[in-house]
Amino acid sequence: MDDKKDIWIERLYRGYIFGGFAGIVLVAGVLAFLFPRGPQWVVILLSGCVTVYLIGILLYWWWQILFAGYGQLEAMAENPPEGLPPLSALSSKTKMHEALSIHGGDIEELISAQKKSRRNLIEFFFWMNVIVVVTVGVGGWGHLLFGLLEQYRTLYIIFLVAFLIFVMIRNVMLAGSSMRAGEGVYFKPLGLYTVETPNMQSLLDIEAYEFVVAGERRGRQIEIVVQPERTLTAFEAQLPEFEIVSENGKLVVGKGTPVKIREDVEGLRKAKRWRGIEIKGGEDGLVITRNKPRGENPWMYDIWLGEYLLE
Repeated sequence: MDDKKDIWIERLYRGYIFGGFAGIVLVAGVLAFLFPRGPQWVVILLSGCVTVYLIGILLYWWWQILFAGYGQLEAMAENPPEGLPPLSALSSKTKMHEALSIHGGDIEELISAQKKSRRNLIEFFFWMNVIVVVTVGVGGWGHLLFGLLEQYRTLYIIFLVAFLIFVMIRNVMLAGSSMRAGEGVYFKPLGLYTVETPNMQSLLDIEAYEFVVAGERRGRQIEIVVQPERTLTAFEAQLPEFEIVSENGKLVVGKGTPVKIREDVEGLRKAKRWRGIEIKGGEDGLVITRNKPRGENPWMYDIWLGEYLLE
């Protein structure tokens, strides 16, 4: 029910964005045609439309930042959901991270991480609001109604440039603090933490790597090794030897693949997210290798896939 509600809210917001912009363009075109000389009241009317449009966008995002999602997550923390995240959760990295944290990760850590990141986001968005007020409010309406720019044009420009520089520096600082909080904000909700070297037998021969994360999810050990040209995601399991390869995004099972895993693979459609992966099973566990990974943290797809095949 909540998912459907969120989908409808998102659709309404998109409709507001595109419909509102189209409406402003239409109003501007009609007014320009009817009043080619552009009397003062026409400029004020058009400015009013733009202002209301911007206020609507800002209010939507304030609502999203301050209220959306907390109650639902806190309810899930008391009664964690069972099963795997749906395939639809892989539609975006944000949704996938949240879904994997809820299903098999640590919801309490997810709530804590979202609160930390939300504090930075609130400050960032506050400064964006101030920019809108300074430019649209003071520079736009202040000039239209009171002629402020005629009297204080030089002072206004100096203030605006200095303020924009301050906001840029502050946002860089906020981004830096988010990066420093990396493990706590990103890995811990997934039930993972950084380690010095791989521990699982199937990954002990790995030499060069950028970082390794490990942890326990859904009652089994998991390790992820990130290398420059590939990622390896290993799951603790005892399986017969088999191999599954990707042919341009279509997973193809090899001989010896257990019936249950074969059926699970056949239930997955061809998709870009499965390109470049190889899956090997054996006594040491299940290892998913992703060659030439693209995008941000593509190993999250492999966490979902490994747990999908092993459940």
